[in-house]
Amino acid sequence: MLKRGVVIIPVYCNNTPYALNDAKERAFDCIHQLHKWAPGHQFTTYEIPHGPNLQSFIAKCNRKKTCLLCKRMMCREAYEIMKKEKASGIITGSSLGQVASQTAAIYVC
Repeated sequence: MLKRGVVIIPVYCNNTPYALNDAKERAFDCIHQLHKWAPGHQFTTYEIPHGPNLQSFIAKCNRKKTCLLCKRMMCREAYEIMKKEKASGIITGSSLGQVASQTAAIYVC
């Protein structure tokens, strides 16, 4: 999207304590790589503490629906940031043919 002139706002949903130890580092490394494609453009990056939401889903909901609820909540949080920033859309980085464990953890607007 950067190559097409879209201004992006990276959003990282931090799943601690359920995320891998280096998940945050890997996500911010990806954001750093995006900076290289857009020299001179400052990104406003958001980090959302998503672990408590995930913990609540695990404790209170059908275990089979945890992934669905998790992704839905991340999209809702990204949508609120989209409205706040007056952005035009949300780019998830997800691939339709992949399972949840293989999809991108960064949501951008």
